[in-house]
Amino acid sequence: MSGTVTLDDVAGTGPSAGVNTTNCQTTVRGSRFTNPTNGSIIATGGILTVTNNLFVISNEFTDLLQVGGHAPGSIIAFNTIVNLTTVTQSPAAVTCDSTVRVSSNIFAYNSTNPLSGSGCIAESSLFDLQGTPDSTGNTVADVSTFFVDRSLGDFHLAPNSPARAIGESGLVTTDIEGNTRPMTPDVGAFEAP
Repeated sequence: MSGTVTLDDVAGTGPSAGVNTTNCQTTVRGSRFTNPTNGSIIATGGILTVTNNLFVISNEFTDLLQVGGHAPGSIIAFNTIVNLTTVTQSPAAVTCDSTVRVSSNIFAYNSTNPLSGSGCIAESSLFDLQGTPDSTGNTVADVSTFFVDRSLGDFHLAPNSPARAIGESGLVTTDIEGNTRPMTPDVGAFEAP
């Protein structure tokens, strides 16, 4: 697909929950994807904006976002990316290159390789203990402290979540539910009340 693609507040479930674009202005925001197949977002070229989304997978072999070769200004920010499997594997939550900025996301992906690709570097993000952030300014913590109730699918931030107030300011103004982001925002799709 080419041109302009905008997905706002979409709830996609199953293998067909995905976007595949080339040389587009692609915007995916405020959406919830449950159990998409490999490459729920596959995008090359153009400008890419992926913000305030919730991605939930229950397959330890899923490579989720595969993007690269984008124009300046492309960003993946304030997303909550969760893999519910109990088997630690090495799928990539995000495969990208240096043309995409990755900031203020939660990677609860149970993967030893949550980021992949030449120049794919996260900043101001939260990783579970299996993830290895590739730059400074990231936080690593036990996933059991991230959410209200991960096992029941409540991915709002727990009262003492390490995701609170570690995000980059000025990138987005609201969260997935329309709540205002403060000057020092929480990372992930949900801003704590």
